[in-house]
Amino acid sequence: MEIQKREGIVPSQASRYISTILVGAVAAITDINEESLDYSLRRRFTRGCI
Repeated sequence: MEIQKREGIVPSQASRYISTILVGAVAAITDINEESLDYSLRRRFTRGCI
């Protein structure tokens, strides 16, 4: 809620940011390939581009 107020974003957008940060942290810990991670995030959060 604090991030939403401070940054002026809607709850669904804040949820995406938090999810992406967590995915990045897990990817770093488990040494997931950066290209694979980028592809997966784009597929999940981009509409109609891939």
